[in-house]
Amino acid sequence: MVVKQSSQVKNIKVWLLIYLLFICSVVYVSYSLNENPPHNTEISQGLFIASNAPTPSSIKEGEKVSITLPDMYTAKKLDVREGWYILPVPDVLLPNLKDKLALYVPKLSTNIEVYINHQWLGNGGRIDETASKNTHHPLVFYLDKKQLKDKGNTLFIHIKGGLPIWTYLSKVYLGDEKTITPIYEKQEILKVTLVIVITIGLVLTALFTLLFWFLRREETYYFWYFLAEILWATHDLKLFIKKVPFSNTLWETITILAIGWSIISFILFIHRYLLHYNKKTDRLIFLLGCLFSLPFLYQDITWITFYGYKVWLLFVATSGIYVFFFMLTNFKKTRDQTVLLMLMTGFIMLLFGMHDLLAVNAIILPSSPYLLYFSAILIVSVISSLLIRRFIENLKIVENYNDQLKWQVKKKQQQLESEYKKTQKLQEQQILNEERERIMRDIHDGIGGQLATTLAAIDSPDLTKDDIKDNLQLALQDLRLVIDSLDGDSQDITTILGTLRMRLGSLLEKADIKLIWKVQELPLLEEFGPENSLNIMRIIQEAITNVVKHSGATVLTISTYEEEKEGKTYSVVEVADNGCGIPENSTKGRGVVNMKRRAININASFKITSPKIKGSIIKLLF
Repeated sequence: MVVKQSSQVKNIKVWLLIYLLFICSVVYVSYSLNENPPHNTEISQGLFIASNAPTPSSIKEGEKVSITLPDMYTAKKLDVREGWYILPVPDVLLPNLKDKLALYVPKLSTNIEVYINHQWLGNGGRIDETASKNTHHPLVFYLDKKQLKDKGNTLFIHIKGGLPIWTYLSKVYLGDEKTITPIYEKQEILKVTLVIVITIGLVLTALFTLLFWFLRREETYYFWYFLAEILWATHDLKLFIKKVPFSNTLWETITILAIGWSIISFILFIHRYLLHYNKKTDRLIFLLGCLFSLPFLYQDITWITFYGYKVWLLFVATSGIYVFFFMLTNFKKTRDQTVLLMLMTGFIMLLFGMHDLLAVNAIILPSSPYLLYFSAILIVSVISSLLIRRFIENLKIVENYNDQLKWQVKKKQQQLESEYKKTQKLQEQQILNEERERIMRDIHDGIGGQLATTLAAIDSPDLTKDDIKDNLQLALQDLRLVIDSLDGDSQDITTILGTLRMRLGSLLEKADIKLIWKVQELPLLEEFGPENSLNIMRIIQEAITNVVKHSGATVLTISTYEEEKEGKTYSVVEVADNGCGIPENSTKGRGVVNMKRRAININASFKITSPKIKGSIIKLLF
């Protein structure tokens, strides 16, 4: 236990070191890439005139305010968001300049149009009401030294901001192209390229997380993390998109709401990821987010910026502080390193966000590099790795459950197979015992009874050898019937009758009775069995024996066919003769009674009739 705690403390120290290095690296890289050109290339003194004139020559005489760049307050004091900066180019710059020059503006809001000595140099895009947004874009304009006079050169910069508070201009630098261009390119990487790469990374990881959510819908923290990243990426669009297809007011509303709801989504994600949270607090934060979002419906740019940056972001920051202390409390209880990683990530995001908020409100230099989007690198790296690790852990748990389930199923299957084999063996033994008992009963009732009768009658002086022979033949015939019932297909009536024909044919020949065979194929009898086959054989045997002994017939007809009766189809076995017929009192004789009993045992209908002409007919219906 002591070793484990020591290992955890060591891991925490390592992570703290990693996070500290990340903060230092971001600050160092941001401010080092935020490099300015040499001091001897700057132009910082001049005048500001509040005017919406389209060109320098159309500027009317008005109040001129002396300014020193960077200028963050003049437009705000005059309560204007459009005007002209008139900047004399110091003559001392000219001797040091080469043929190819560059005019560099590192920071501005929102767009500018530049003239040198009334000659147009260029702009940062549209300068109309939907001016291109260059707030986070450095601008560079190239010119030849020939465009400059020997002395008395003047820069005219037409500026148009979103609001008076956002209408500002940094220092302007005029120098050699080779000196200015590398500095501009560094700024472009810092403020544009890097932001685009981070935004693409946010979108890709968000989509990847959305896939996790589709695969595991019950784990909703995947959805909230996806939403947080997508909203953050939406906010970051403001940092590099110059042109939008709708008004500045709506664009400002979308981006400021996006960063706020991104933080709220992160809070809801953390609640669900850590599991232990107050559901009432969770719902309250969501409802407060909806409530604080309603004032944005009033689409006035002054109101949106005031409410968004003074009220909405204050609410969001308060929510961020809450979740910070929520994770801190959770970590104190659980000492979970996962919570610590998220806690430190949230702290860095909060720290960078406060830095950017100070820059936006001009409490620190507006030219300061924004840091919040750098925290996205840390968040994506840390939280995405945690989500992937949890997803893999869940998969392992599911796989473990599946393996256990397979093992249990296999074990149960083996048990069932063993039980089935035992049951099958018992059933086979039971069937064998039942069949043995049936055969013993059949032998006892048939051949046993005949042999017993013959044995008892041997001592009788009236019994002849022929009688004994006939009795023994009958017993032997009965034994053969029992054996025949065990062979062949007991479900096929025609097969049963064919076997019987072979056994009783000699009896008919001795009695000089002609056999007419009209047997045709009949449907198979399901689950008929050897016992029922023997009963059919004995019924037909009894009928033939009666014909031979009592009818005096010369012709015996055995036929099979199908008969429709009351909407049902029956299979019929018929035994008919042309003898003297059956007297009425004979239908109650022992032989007929036995035939009826056997017919009942096999669920068949037994009928015996004696036509008026002559002969008798016995029918079995199945």
